[in-house]
Amino acid sequence: MMINNPNYLFPQAENTACYTSKHIIEDGKPILHVVHDEDGEWQFMGDQECDVEDARIVTMGQIVQLDPSVNGLYEMPSGIGAFRESVGGEWKPYKLQ
Repeated sequence: MMINNPNYLFPQAENTACYTSKHIIEDGKPILHVVHDEDGEWQFMGDQECDVEDARIVTMGQIVQLDPSVNGLYEMPSGIGAFRESVGGEWKPYKLQ
């Protein structure tokens, strides 16, 4: 699947797989928590509790298309997470443990 969004800023290809939840993709909840794992994988989550069955794998391009404001995290290094209170709110980074 090729998104080809000219506003996409992440260094990973748009068709790179990432993790999210059904709450984001199916229920339209906002992305409020982002993790860039030590192994380079990305997670885009909300503030809802998630079980394994709630997990979804989508592309980075789909996430940016769904919420272009996550583009602001394109330079976030591995081993860092960030959260915000609401869409449009300031991202607050933290180091993963």
